[in-house]
Amino acid sequence: MHRRLTILLAWLAVVLGCGDDAADVPDDTGFGPEASGGDAAVDASPDARPERDAGPPSDADSDAGACPPTETRDCVVGACPALTIEGETPEATGVFHGFGDPVVRADPTHAGRLWLGYSFPRVAELASGETALAPSLHLARSDDDGRTWTVVSQLFAAAPAPSPAPRGVAPGYASYEVLNFVAADTSGWYGVRLEYWAPPGSSYRPDPRSFALAVSYASRPTELAAGPAQRLGSTFAHPGVVDVDLNGLDPSLRTCALWNEPALHYEDGVLYLATQCQVYEGDEPADERHVVVVFRADATPDVTSLAWRYLGVLADASLAAELGDAKLMQTEIARGVDGRLLVIMNPSHSDPITGAEIHLGCRVLELVSLDPPELRRACGALVVHQRIEATDQDFGTGSCGYDASSETGVILTRRPDPRSRPGSGFTLHATGLRP
Repeated sequence: MHRRLTILLAWLAVVLGCGDDAADVPDDTGFGPEASGGDAAVDASPDARPERDAGPPSDADSDAGACPPTETRDCVVGACPALTIEGETPEATGVFHGFGDPVVRADPTHAGRLWLGYSFPRVAELASGETALAPSLHLARSDDDGRTWTVVSQLFAAAPAPSPAPRGVAPGYASYEVLNFVAADTSGWYGVRLEYWAPPGSSYRPDPRSFALAVSYASRPTELAAGPAQRLGSTFAHPGVVDVDLNGLDPSLRTCALWNEPALHYEDGVLYLATQCQVYEGDEPADERHVVVVFRADATPDVTSLAWRYLGVLADASLAAELGDAKLMQTEIARGVDGRLLVIMNPSHSDPITGAEIHLGCRVLELVSLDPPELRRACGALVVHQRIEATDQDFGTGSCGYDASSETGVILTRRPDPRSRPGSGFTLHATGLRP
């Protein structure tokens, strides 16, 4: 995530922690020509980037009818109420604390019940006395349609662990971020989370070759950590880190250095996974080649046997340019209040000096379908139902979560503002917008 950071900008590596690009790439885990797979990892030719399939003309591209308006919410300090989670106390150490990466889902078996998953960043101490930035994943519940929340469990807890690299370094932390889950009708729940290994140190620098998207199944969200998991990832991961090489599912994916920011959707016995393919040139992110793609698998409680199939590109640099930036990140999929299928993404770019991720804010778009991946257009442009920002934040917002049943509306993450608000951390905010 953060390359060529100076000591004076070390705090920035923390501010940009939850759900962003990978950290500095150490020499023994780099994605340059000496990485596993050779120069395919840094192939910058146009043919190396997955392409969106335009396909034949469809209703999604029609200019007929009125152009839908875009509703805007600017969640500057005090504008959007912060969520309070009873029983939860963030560890106020530096700026790496609070709540981030929200996912909210209605429980189809309990009227009025909602589940909220979120990243819980913290600074952990190793036996050696060194510290590491080690986020966990927590789960909260509301039984009043999102008006109040109570913490239920630490669903996935970061823990000391050796490096998965063949030439591993000193022990660090097995860490978790970006939880996403979805109900499979009333039969159970599928979940996915990002797992990685974080080395000792005060900067956010996870080993990018330790990244894996772990898929699990349970009868209730509280049990998603109890069963087996299928781990999806990149060709360039350390041996033994992943069970399924997503790069191998289509030739256009061969340059994906790592996979990040997963989102799930379940419909008619099919599990869909949208996730970001991150491409690097050397140890620098190639923003123009980052894409959000979609996979599908026939749903089964035996997640270890899920057979994934590549469906295509949902969002690429050209789509990001329509929304005013270089790439799209932090994907979430949800149904609107009228049943429309929506996707939330955050237009972003990497700062060329610090490597920091700059986010413009969440955009609520409308999907025509996931198979094939297609976004709705009207009047010659993407249909953007909501634009959610925090214009007082130097580096933009974090990710958003949404369920139409929640009175919170879309939930936005504000990132720390260490210069203007010392001691601030990641916070979740109710926007009240219900697309």
